[in-house]
Amino acid sequence: MLFLNNFYSEFYGKELKYTKNLLVVQNARNAPLWFAFFDKASGKCAYIEVTYENEDKISYQATENINFNELSASQESIAAWSEKVNSKIFNGREFAILTISNAWATGNLDYELMQCLEIHNHFCPGVSSGFVLANWMEENYPLEEGVSYTVFSTPHWCKDDVFVKRWDATPGKGGVFVSELTDEELEAIGSDLAGVFVVRDKNAGTLKAVVLGYNSDLASANCGAKESDPDWVSKYMKDLWLMNPENWDGLVTEIAVIDIDDAALNEMKQADTNPYVVIGLLNLVEDVSPQNLESTEAVTA
Repeated sequence: MLFLNNFYSEFYGKELKYTKNLLVVQNARNAPLWFAFFDKASGKCAYIEVTYENEDKISYQATENINFNELSASQESIAAWSEKVNSKIFNGREFAILTISNAWATGNLDYELMQCLEIHNHFCPGVSSGFVLANWMEENYPLEEGVSYTVFSTPHWCKDDVFVKRWDATPGKGGVFVSELTDEELEAIGSDLAGVFVVRDKNAGTLKAVVLGYNSDLASANCGAKESDPDWVSKYMKDLWLMNPENWDGLVTEIAVIDIDDAALNEMKQADTNPYVVIGLLNLVEDVSPQNLESTEAVTA
């Protein structure tokens, strides 16, 4: 049985650098302590688990080739890896390890996006969408001194972990509020709805609620994935496509920009409050339909 101190000593000489090739992926305290060592040249990955009861000994290990291009080269290779995914060759972490490792191997993985993957613990189109939305906000509402964002992630999905890392918009600091909408409410405002991004500019003395939409279908249509592809293929191909900023045109839509005040912002933060009702974009009625959307001159397309 290998002992971890000997194992570590071997890899300490491999020039592991946190800013280059060492990722500390978030893990639940009651989950096994695990490591994945990936060799870009060969595509081989060594997966190792250590139990908390005996941290000096490896409790599980497996080595596989996870080179995405090879695994997705044919229906046979896709089926073979899918079988290993189903058998949980990496104890359920196959998607996380494959997507993060292969994205890093391209040499095109943005460092800040890589940091977001550490929190989210896998690479999916959802977290990619958060990265696109964050960049759009910073380009159109620059995060300069005196400017801050408050995010109402309604509806919520994987994108939200990007805002936590990129903007320090943690729930504990009141930077992000997460809630869900009914299907009827989504239909009324738009199925591509991504959330409300409140921009406070202390320099200008303004407070604006920026409502954004995100077109996930655009990535699906252009990434090259087939409908018959399993998730580990189609999702990673979307991620690859979204890693290129030249593909971002048309992904984000500015649905509305509404001037608000502190009273409205405080109301938006209250439990059981629909932020879209507070800003006047949605009527609080039982029959929620597109006809019930309020029009306002403050809304801009």
